[in-house]
Amino acid sequence: MSRQSQIKLLTKLRDEIDSKSVKAYRRSTADKQTHIFKVSRRSIRKAIRDYLVKQFSDKQSDTYLTKTQIASILKSVDPEIYALIRKSGTQIQKWSKGKDSEYYTLHKFTKATILATFDAKGSSRYDKIFQMYSKDLNKIGSRVGEELTKKFSKDTEVKGKEIGNLSHGEFEGIIESAVADAIETALKEETDISYTKLTAFLKERKVDLKVIRKTDRGTMQVSLASAVENQEDNAASKARLSKLREVLNKALEDIEKTDKALSGLGGSDSFQDRHKKQILKTVKTAFDGIADVNTEDIVFKNSSGATKLSIAGKTTAKKYRKGFQKKNPRNVLTGQGRSVASEPLYLIGILNKELPRVVRGNMGAPGLENRSGRFAQSVEVTDITKTPKGFPSIGYTYRKSPYQTFEMGNKQGSKDRDPRTLIDKSIREVAIHFALGRFYTRRI
Repeated sequence: MSRQSQIKLLTKLRDEIDSKSVKAYRRSTADKQTHIFKVSRRSIRKAIRDYLVKQFSDKQSDTYLTKTQIASILKSVDPEIYALIRKSGTQIQKWSKGKDSEYYTLHKFTKATILATFDAKGSSRYDKIFQMYSKDLNKIGSRVGEELTKKFSKDTEVKGKEIGNLSHGEFEGIIESAVADAIETALKEETDISYTKLTAFLKERKVDLKVIRKTDRGTMQVSLASAVENQEDNAASKARLSKLREVLNKALEDIEKTDKALSGLGGSDSFQDRHKKQILKTVKTAFDGIADVNTEDIVFKNSSGATKLSIAGKTTAKKYRKGFQKKNPRNVLTGQGRSVASEPLYLIGILNKELPRVVRGNMGAPGLENRSGRFAQSVEVTDITKTPKGFPSIGYTYRKSPYQTFEMGNKQGSKDRDPRTLIDKSIREVAIHFALGRFYTRRI
């Protein structure tokens, strides 16, 4: 592994992390992603208990609370807790049936629990959720204050935010997501160094890898939870981030001092290799029940423009199972040494496997926005033919009602929102890995 490659990766990673301030990342990225929101009577009661224990646990003080007294306060505040859940659930229910219904899904709504999804819309989903319950949370704080005033015979004010706030799951917060994005960006630019080796390198230097969030960063899971616990989690995340910065700076200093590459930072399981493995998996899935594909015969060749894939060995067609109808007999495999680019069945299977995900990723203002996921799931490649000049022509379809109205020339035609532009771009993003060269797309 070259010294230059290590310097490039470590510098890029450090710069990416430094550029992602928590507030800016939250405002520009995290808050606008899809949010899964959950709240329960149990979580709110825990938040109140955490607050009371922290503030009134000194036995030498005249404001000390016993466990029995805390239990009594929790019981007294139950009506306000149930009111928050009822009002929040009713509001989400109303949104889910309104003009923007596709953005809201209420999965569970009982007396004591809410589970809902706020789909990405381009505006802050975090703020939307917070504004929904903040007034009722302040009422809970006021009620807790009233109970404390009774017990201590002196005015005690408690604000809602002191008890609970909108909290991310453990190791799924803003800092963890920002660091994970930074690592992925850095590895994309430096494919000679693997994710596995990088994380092993950091772990060896006592970096707590919990700062690298491993869950789906396209979705933020949040809940109305203990403000005390959330403060502790934030402090721990900041400490892990500080340690990561320290290690990166020290590694770069060591390379400069010794003029040598660091050991243990090489490897073959790079970002590009992991993408190749996904392609292999997709190829096998596309042929499941139709043909046997020996992945040992699949060869990748890297070039400046794309990753080329070809089949060096034999692909054996299977007999169709009883009841399995051939949609396109021309696509039955009969030859040897075919490439993915030249065999329509390969490409159709792979495109249809990958397109929903890629289309969703490409949706957003000012173009079509992903609300329910129905449009992305409806995109389907139907056939691949050749033009008179021999270039591939990929035919596709999508759910035309109600989306066809946005095609140029139709009632709501728009250059930005034309589904054909979005689908063409997505097909090209998938197909680039198979070195098709020039090809065309057409809506069926």
